[in-house]
Amino acid sequence: MQKSNKILLGWLAFVFVAGHSLAIIIYAFPEQMMPASLKQASSVYVAPVFEQTWSLFAPCPLNDTRLRVKYYFENDSTDWIDPMVGVRASHAMFRFTYHSDLAVGESNLLYYTGNDLIWMGMSPYEPFPADSSTSYKNTSSYWMMRSYIYGTADFLFEKRPVRALAECSFHNVKTGESGTLILPSFSWEKK
Repeated sequence: MQKSNKILLGWLAFVFVAGHSLAIIIYAFPEQMMPASLKQASSVYVAPVFEQTWSLFAPCPLNDTRLRVKYYFENDSTDWIDPMVGVRASHAMFRFTYHSDLAVGESNLLYYTGNDLIWMGMSPYEPFPADSSTSYKNTSSYWMMRSYIYGTADFLFEKRPVRALAECSFHNVKTGESGTLILPSFSWEKK
């Protein structure tokens, strides 16, 4: 092969690798940081071959869940609060910190709560029946939720709660079904 052909092939390879890398970078950048026209142009090249859906390894959660808690202390109480709102904000900004473990922990807690409700023959999208309180207290999610609420009260307020209410909101992103329920009251003995 002649030297001029080798140089031409080298330049063609360089242009291909540079163009390929640029297209992948543009495609992978967040929407708000890249013009839509560039994203669209790069997706023509990237999407057919390189786009990945992760449903094989980690399916997207069906439920978008939220937890709000109302704490009752010895001498005062709180309004309904989201105990992890600060953690989720920190997790969004600092992905490789302990905040992700806390955010996933709350998400898993609500997942187990939803599963226990279904196991009990209830729907997470309907109000909690008063006559099911005793049977709910025999589930693992009750004890996990109880520990979680106690720990977040101690962390957020440096106080031990006497009683607490937990409001769970579930929204099925596939079917659109939504509901909010208040779990039976959680209480602790004075120490």
